[in-house]
Amino acid sequence: MFSVSTEQSVVPSSTSTKQMMEAKIINDPIWGPIELHPLCIRIIDTPQFQRLRYIKQLGGISFVYPGACHCRFEHSIGTSYLARSLGLELQKNLAMLDEPNKPDITDKEILCLEVAGLCHDLGHGPFSHLFDQLFIPKFKKPGDQTWEHEDATLHMLDSIFKIITWNDYLEDEDIKFIKDLIKKPDDKEQKKPSPNEKPDEKEQKKPFLYEIIANGLNKIDVDKWDYFSRDCHMLGLHHNFQCKRSIKLARVVNHGEEWHISYPKSEYYNLFDMFYTRYTLHRQAYHHPVAKAVELMITDAFVKANKSLLFPPNQQRYNQKTLSESKDDMRAYLWVTDDVLNQIRFLNSDNNVELEEAQQIINRIFQRDLYKLVGEKRMKCIAGTVSPGDLKEGMEQILKSCGIRRDLFEIMVVTFNYGNGNENPLINAKWYHKVKGVKESENGEKDGNKSTLYQNIESSVIYESDAYISDMLPKTFEQKYLRLFWKGTKSEELYYEKIKLEFSKIKTFQDQKRNTVEFVDTILDRLPLSSNTEV
Repeated sequence: MFSVSTEQSVVPSSTSTKQMMEAKIINDPIWGPIELHPLCIRIIDTPQFQRLRYIKQLGGISFVYPGACHCRFEHSIGTSYLARSLGLELQKNLAMLDEPNKPDITDKEILCLEVAGLCHDLGHGPFSHLFDQLFIPKFKKPGDQTWEHEDATLHMLDSIFKIITWNDYLEDEDIKFIKDLIKKPDDKEQKKPSPNEKPDEKEQKKPFLYEIIANGLNKIDVDKWDYFSRDCHMLGLHHNFQCKRSIKLARVVNHGEEWHISYPKSEYYNLFDMFYTRYTLHRQAYHHPVAKAVELMITDAFVKANKSLLFPPNQQRYNQKTLSESKDDMRAYLWVTDDVLNQIRFLNSDNNVELEEAQQIINRIFQRDLYKLVGEKRMKCIAGTVSPGDLKEGMEQILKSCGIRRDLFEIMVVTFNYGNGNENPLINAKWYHKVKGVKESENGEKDGNKSTLYQNIESSVIYESDAYISDMLPKTFEQKYLRLFWKGTKSEELYYEKIKLEFSKIKTFQDQKRNTVEFVDTILDRLPLSSNTEV
């Protein structure tokens, strides 16, 4: 997938006074030749980063789409490349901008963007989002904060900077900046800095830099640009969005008191295609019923084998962590990859019932005896809003009251949207139009040279004027579904037929606050359990 060559070259201008080094060029299947900064090479050549070679980007989806075997490793390199590309384009256009008090982008900030893009996914666990969205919540106790893979990313980043030389390119404040690019501190932390800590001037003066890697403002960022393009390529799905066009048209524009990354109004449909691509990927791949069935099985195997999986290996027990505990200790987490699945298969069960059950589940996966989608119901709230947690708990109680064992089924609430709930995903995007003018000399006379100015367009103009919006765009941007999976084996057909019948009877649900949701069956299995037809 990658070919690597080396050539002797002078490092970028930010480090022109430093030693010459070998620059590596990686031939990426999506973006072509990518030249890596020497500091990025040092980061890549660490166990913490090489670990990403063994974590699939799309979790269990490769059991449905055989080509989806790409890993976090190549996605991270692609994100670094796009971060640098966008940063350089914004830097170039800011330099040409004829506007007083304009901000700038330094070469060191470009390097920080590269490093942040490269390291933004260091904290992912086995099978990517399966670990943080399905497995870890099984061990969450009341009062515990929700764990996110970005938390482990920052710890992994600390581990890397302890073992590589970086102070020939960066300073301590740059390391903090890189971490903030990956995961911004919440508002409470920003408003109440410690007595010895100065307010973050960079974030106040240059908020646009925080819109490149992980854009909390409008979700338009290089992380998504890479994985949308890469995932579509590896899944064999087509997409119309062109991120290289967006990079060329992106500008840093003054919107009142803040400068933000903005796009011309002509870029509206290209960016909309980006969010439509997101919806398509979720509908056809990320939440494919069979892929989710496989991920539920892997999760169940992990839960049952949790106490038998100890990291780091070959250590005294008191120095080891279980799979669920490994996220809190980077010495242990370094060993936690997709390989865990095969480790479970090779463990000696020694009459360990839970481990035997975990091994049986994994054997079922490889024999294609998968959990089965019983049915799917489209949800429509007709009175208030029912939370997914309350809905899931309520459905479980209904099915258990019908005499169906809880260990034989799984309820899942699936949400499809364009990335911004039920709102237009571009409602928070920033827009501009180019203003042509003529420069004036110091004495006020026109010197004949054209000036470069960009004026922001208010979002209200985009969304309230028929001149800029099409009547053919969707009016609804989110839909929720309730799915029921059968976890039993083919020998338990009687229970299966019973749960299918009871699920088909459920037409509405009302929680304790009398919030009501109505269901419409969109999928209901009509095939006998013994059929060989796959979902």
